[in-house]
Amino acid sequence: MNPIPLDLELWKMLRKHDLCRTPGEELLHRFKFAKKVDVPDHSFAKHVHRMLSCLLQSAEATKNMKISFVDGAQLRIDAGYFGDTWRIHNKWLTYEGAHESAFCEERASDHQYPFACDHAVLHLYDIMLSQLTATGKHPRVAAEGAWLKGMARARLSQMPRWVRCNTTVKKHGLLVLWDSVDSHQNRNKPVKIVLHTEGCTVDAEPRRQPRNVMRYLSDQGTLNEPNTYPTLTQ
Repeated sequence: MNPIPLDLELWKMLRKHDLCRTPGEELLHRFKFAKKVDVPDHSFAKHVHRMLSCLLQSAEATKNMKISFVDGAQLRIDAGYFGDTWRIHNKWLTYEGAHESAFCEERASDHQYPFACDHAVLHLYDIMLSQLTATGKHPRVAAEGAWLKGMARARLSQMPRWVRCNTTVKKHGLLVLWDSVDSHQNRNKPVKIVLHTEGCTVDAEPRRQPRNVMRYLSDQGTLNEPNTYPTLTQ
């Protein structure tokens, strides 16, 4: 961009008819219409996308917001909310891009197993909440900001990652394994797993009767029979 000075009266006239933009507005305009990109098929990108989507879905004030990643190139904009959709710079889908100004002792890789850079997702989530608050158009987000950030930290630490499923020697048996950031802290907190029938998530209305449900009190559980509720402890 090569901005040039304008006479004040000419500037006012052009602004009145939306014929010119400030440098900041021009950057946002370019970001708004930046090319969409697909989420890469690697662990880091998938976890960032899934975790950020979960955080938005976890609060009434943000549950209807959508996410789209775009080629932000050199625009130096992390995220922007347009209409009902967040457009997010695709740098956040890579370890290097998400750690531009972050301290981290995890292995520098886009293929983390298990994913351990929750701080990157929390940083981006904080940027998004701050933008919503600054507009003055989202009073609920502004009022619940501290609660939302606390909820985000707690939920991400509990979120299973690197989930593995295997059958067992018992009929209909299913062994579910996963890791979490702080297994010891969350080891005695009850969790519910719902196994849906194929295609149920695309129905017009959610099914009220899931196929199988398992409750457990550990980081490892076994589902032996359909429609049973075993409670397991370590």
